[in-house]
Amino acid sequence: MNLHVKFYLFIILILYSLAFPVEIYAHSSIEKTSPQNNREVTENIKKIEIWFQDPIEIHSESITINRDDEMIDIGNVHLRNERNTHIEIMFDRTLRPGHYSVEIEAIAQDGDVIRENFQFYISTTHKENNETKDLKLITSKPKDGDLVKGQVDEIELWFNEPVQVAMMGLFNDQKQMIMNEPIVDPNDPSHVTLHVEEPLEMGSYQLSWFVRPADPDKNEEKMGIFYFAVNEFTSIEGQQEIDQPSLITNFDTKQFSHFLMIGGILVLFGLSCYQRFIAIRTNNKKIDWINLCLLFITLLGYIIYLLYTINVLSVESFQELIKLNIFQFPTVQVFFILCAFMFKRYRYVLFALSLLLFSFYTGHSSYPRYGGMINITMNSIHLLSIGIWIGGLVGLLTGVRTKALLTKFSKWALISVMLTIVTGIWMSIQFVPSYTFSSWASSNWGTFIIIKIILVIIVSIFALYNRKLIRLGSTTVQPQVVAELCIGIVIILIASALIIASPGAAEQGVYADKHSGDNRKIEVDITPFQPGYNDMTFQIKSLDANIKDVYVTLSMPPNWEKRNRAFQINDNIYKITGLNIHAAGTTFMEVEVVKEDNTVETFPFKMITPGEIRLNE
Repeated sequence: MNLHVKFYLFIILILYSLAFPVEIYAHSSIEKTSPQNNREVTENIKKIEIWFQDPIEIHSESITINRDDEMIDIGNVHLRNERNTHIEIMFDRTLRPGHYSVEIEAIAQDGDVIRENFQFYISTTHKENNETKDLKLITSKPKDGDLVKGQVDEIELWFNEPVQVAMMGLFNDQKQMIMNEPIVDPNDPSHVTLHVEEPLEMGSYQLSWFVRPADPDKNEEKMGIFYFAVNEFTSIEGQQEIDQPSLITNFDTKQFSHFLMIGGILVLFGLSCYQRFIAIRTNNKKIDWINLCLLFITLLGYIIYLLYTINVLSVESFQELIKLNIFQFPTVQVFFILCAFMFKRYRYVLFALSLLLFSFYTGHSSYPRYGGMINITMNSIHLLSIGIWIGGLVGLLTGVRTKALLTKFSKWALISVMLTIVTGIWMSIQFVPSYTFSSWASSNWGTFIIIKIILVIIVSIFALYNRKLIRLGSTTVQPQVVAELCIGIVIILIASALIIASPGAAEQGVYADKHSGDNRKIEVDITPFQPGYNDMTFQIKSLDANIKDVYVTLSMPPNWEKRNRAFQINDNIYKITGLNIHAAGTTFMEVEVVKEDNTVETFPFKMITPGEIRLNE
């Protein structure tokens, strides 16, 4: 086996051992906890469990637990499953009664630091079975989703135990409150009545209630909302003020370090390809000096990245830091770059390997929901293409530009730009499979992509113009090359900002569960598709029996959930109105269709709501 083959096998072995034992995912969030957040528990607790949406890394200081504001010693903390999504904290003895708060610091596989917390309460005594029932609303008149014909003189609510009313309000479809005092029935304290003094106008109404048990020994509060309509269904309107982060929030110390490292390695790779395949057998001392400057820029970015990581993490020792992917990947990149300066014969290969590693620990290309290894491959081609183009532009500015040299580079540049466009379009479609122009343009990620598209179009025009000049025999292309290079630097800056920008902020759509049968029996429409007040319309078709009721359950991890009975508009059209979308992000929806024979058919969906401030992503 010759030396060249041994060298390439050695490099492949390093990449394989570093990258493939680890699944690479995106920003994660807590899906559920045990015990549940804000819950009172009475059973003996000897372990705490936390489930994340995507794989994470932990260190020795990842979990902090306080009981009644005093930190306690924790036992064995480890990741349980192969996907690294499940943390289990084991204790040597049963936890004592008290109020517990759990602070979590974990690291997503793309390097983002995740900070979450939840709390629970362990009571001192076990309750009897009849006391463990949660306070809840049993029924009401009118019921949730009722379309009442005629007048409504009073609204009645029945709970499963005697209650005290902390708050109860009736609102019309303009969110105007109708002032009435709720009355608890002295003969049946579980029965609450809200008298209506003046006739209700036609339209939909929202009743919000907040009650607590009449028993003073029970520390429990419950709130809820239900809707009814008088003579006609109307949309309940309301506004929810949402703070949208500006574009500048996507540029911080971490992004600056990525800009320096990505820019430095891109140009190093491109220049090495320029010398190896375009300006062959030319000895250009300027390129050697540029390479040294780029090495300094890359190392500066690496140092800033490490200092930033050490600052944001609660890692107490260097030995722990070196075990984490966010240290290992950039360190291996720097190792490849230093090797490239020592082994000039393999320089372009080592620079390429260093560049490719960005796909494994930064950005969104490795999200499993976006294609995993397929998208990693596309992102790698994207990076290599940009590197060849920008590095070649730097090379052109450093030496004599003959017609033969310009013609050769022009072909390479054209192929590189075309590959950049194709792979960019591919990844954008994978990142945001469903969207509207409004959801795209109003998101930071979409805005950056639009700017990037405009810049690529301008670059393409420059490239076509330069090819025309070269065919005419001109070698005076320096002004256009400088302009292209400046645009390329801006594109790199945007790419570093896109690492932190969320593609989900631009996505908008309702997706049926692929594993639950034929969800084409229901069509879902949401207006407006944004957090806050909106209407959800369900067109139900192709069912074998008449429909009795339709219930819609909406939930967002870790613990938000609401369930409403839908208004029947006509034979197959049902609607819910009001505060339906809790926040931007992923909302899970189950539509339960109850038939006349009391059989139930359930249709699960997933809704992606656009917006920058996302609850569970």
